[in-house]
Amino acid sequence: MKRKIKDIEECGVSIDNAFDCFITTKKSEGRRDATIRSYKSSIKDFMQFCEEKGYTDISEINKDLVEKYKIHLLEKDISAETRNTYLRTLKAFTSYLFEEENLTPFKIKLFQAPVKHEVSVYSDEEIKKLLNCRYKTSKSFSEVRDYYSMITLLLTGIRRSTLVNMLIEDVRFDTDILILRHIKRNNVFVIQQIPLNPDLKVALKKYLKRTRLVEQGVKYLFPNVEGKMLHPDTVSKNMYTICEAAGVKPRACHEYRRTFATKSYKTLEDTEKTRKLMVISDPRVLNRYINEDMGMLKESAEQLNFVTQILAPRPLVSSIS
Repeated sequence: MKRKIKDIEECGVSIDNAFDCFITTKKSEGRRDATIRSYKSSIKDFMQFCEEKGYTDISEINKDLVEKYKIHLLEKDISAETRNTYLRTLKAFTSYLFEEENLTPFKIKLFQAPVKHEVSVYSDEEIKKLLNCRYKTSKSFSEVRDYYSMITLLLTGIRRSTLVNMLIEDVRFDTDILILRHIKRNNVFVIQQIPLNPDLKVALKKYLKRTRLVEQGVKYLFPNVEGKMLHPDTVSKNMYTICEAAGVKPRACHEYRRTFATKSYKTLEDTEKTRKLMVISDPRVLNRYINEDMGMLKESAEQLNFVTQILAPRPLVSSIS
């Protein structure tokens, strides 16, 4: 009797092992270390949910499971942004499973994000407290470094990942140019330049004079105590600490970027110039950073008096004292 070809049997793959393979694949694609850390951090809740509910094999990941997980997320005391971050990672993971493990495809819809009426920024009073905190006269290198790091974030709006990559030679005092080194996908540096803010120029000259980093042969502008590159997460912790020292509500480093965007836009009244100063390629992205509060809009509206100017371009005789 001729032997018949057997039907293909499904080989069980655990969710944990599949995610390990997913991470390996993303690393081979050249994803940034920060992206990999984000994947690992965001998927923890889903893994824990599956473990508690008894789901272990990737074949059990389907639309019904995801809907149950979404209900689980709604019951957690987390923000809508965090819920969607978890779901985005899950979407990336399931897309990998659809392609590599022949999992039956299905769609995952994100939660509807709440409308943001105002972008959170540091107030003038909070900025004053930060600038006058005890770090200003500290003798500790770490605190002096953190103080001038804070000023740099505030006066440039750069990201923390850009800050840690700055070299002393990137500050061109003679030409008033600041070189920015951005880490993009595949860990490739994109080098750009912006004008060196006059206040920042004075601040950085004081900083380099006080720390004597140039004389010590250190290449990074804001190094760790060993003269090497700081980790971006360390910058976040340091900015949190300096806020506490100044008596200001601690917020994420990105708050400085939003503050810079709002201050620049309010001063320049020009989105294009603000976008270029922040080195933002997509004009639509700028809207995420600008705080166009009602007070600012009212001031702008009061300047739109062109109808009055058309009707009465010269002052009325009765209005002249």
